[in-house]
Amino acid sequence: MKQIIIYCICTFYIGIGQAQILGDLLEKADSLYEAAHVDLEFPKDTNAHFPFSTSIPKKYDANYYQMQLKELEATQFKQDIGLAFKASTNYNFRDAFDEEQNNFNRFRFRAELEWHILKNGFIHNRTKGQQKYNEAENLKLQNRDATKQLWRRQFRIDYSYIANNETIELLTRFLNFENAYFDFLNKLYTEKYIKREQLIRVGNQIHILKSQLELVKQENHIIKDSISENALLKHKLSIFSIKADSISLSSEQYNNSFLQENMQLQHRAINDLSLSVYVNQNINYASTQSQYFPAVGIRFKAPIRFNKRQDIIKTKLQLLAAEEKNKNVGQYNTIITHINAYNEKLKDLQNQYKSWNILEERIRILNLLKAELNTYKTGLLILELTEEKFKVLENIIQIKRQLYTSFSHLYQLCPQDNLQDMLLPYTFEKEVEREAILFTRSAHYTLDFQFEFIRTKAQFSILVPTEDTGIQKYLKDKGVAYSMTTEKEIQTVSQLISNELQKLNI
Repeated sequence: MKQIIIYCICTFYIGIGQAQILGDLLEKADSLYEAAHVDLEFPKDTNAHFPFSTSIPKKYDANYYQMQLKELEATQFKQDIGLAFKASTNYNFRDAFDEEQNNFNRFRFRAELEWHILKNGFIHNRTKGQQKYNEAENLKLQNRDATKQLWRRQFRIDYSYIANNETIELLTRFLNFENAYFDFLNKLYTEKYIKREQLIRVGNQIHILKSQLELVKQENHIIKDSISENALLKHKLSIFSIKADSISLSSEQYNNSFLQENMQLQHRAINDLSLSVYVNQNINYASTQSQYFPAVGIRFKAPIRFNKRQDIIKTKLQLLAAEEKNKNVGQYNTIITHINAYNEKLKDLQNQYKSWNILEERIRILNLLKAELNTYKTGLLILELTEEKFKVLENIIQIKRQLYTSFSHLYQLCPQDNLQDMLLPYTFEKEVEREAILFTRSAHYTLDFQFEFIRTKAQFSILVPTEDTGIQKYLKDKGVAYSMTTEKEIQTVSQLISNELQKLNI
């Protein structure tokens, strides 16, 4: 009899000890969740703005200096009228016989001024000057594209820096949570409430997070000196949708008349003709006599050949038109590709938002069940779901990077200059049809518990039996909208609770 009493007493104290340990574990799980839950918010920014500027400093704009260079070269050619000065001298130390002069020349000097009129001369320089001017004007037409390309490269550095800062902040909080979560699981494992595999999984996650955090910090350290001032004003990347009417799918046609004129100038008939006028002064000092005489003359040179000049011009113009058309078609296809990619990423973002809402709903349900059932499993499941919420936020940052990449390409290809004209703050909430659920009395759950449970789910519309005036009054006092029905085949709140407990294996 005494042994039975001692056994009962020991069992009683062991039960009290286990209950105390379990209570401590539940309190620890609650504190972990509350500490993590404070900063876990889905990034919905309805007042989002795009602070990035499209201006590029001139010192970084190579196209600007190319235009300046072409204009200077054009001016130089137009100021060159084709004059050339030549001078030659010869001194004979041995009084050798000069067959050309038929004399014994000791000293000979010639100074000549020549004016080239056609090839490599006055007309040629005017043509080259006009070609350089046309090249400068063509660069001005393409200046916006060149500036946008420069902007896109700088913009990628800027938004990468901001996304990295956002990632560093998130991963730091995630790592702190995982460390505390690992300690909590270690206590559960010590008390033999869980298996070792859960500890190993969280330990691997901690190792991965440390590696990721180190890599992102190194990347930001490398690009920090290259970011613009606007990137320092933004701490998180806002999410935008693109205005459908702001994107021009028909690529802008450049005025390529400057290139066409250059092709005409390049193949003019007089380009191969050489004509110059010269005047010179000759001095010949010989052993018998000396000569001093001026001279004038004309030099002309023309190649004798058959050419296809007109055919070449026609073919080159056709080639230019074909290249421009191919460029426009390629640009058109690229715009469509980036628009589709942007919309697909918005769908991925919306799916992450759905996952977030599901996680929050399940956490609300578990918090309610935890207060009702007082079991450590609910606290453990809440922490697992909190871990999933961190992963959702991590996925969102990656999607935002991809959205900004697609947008930067779109802005470069489209004719719009104002960024704000293309963007709208993205709205996550969309109207959905709510599923009907029957709120009735239950032998297992009180009305208050059923009411609190249904509040954790936002996708149901409440129906009440027509004959049950007590529940109708109860919901009126709570200020909850409901509808009355006579149907009995609708799922009840009690059945929903039972199904949820079955899913959670509680």
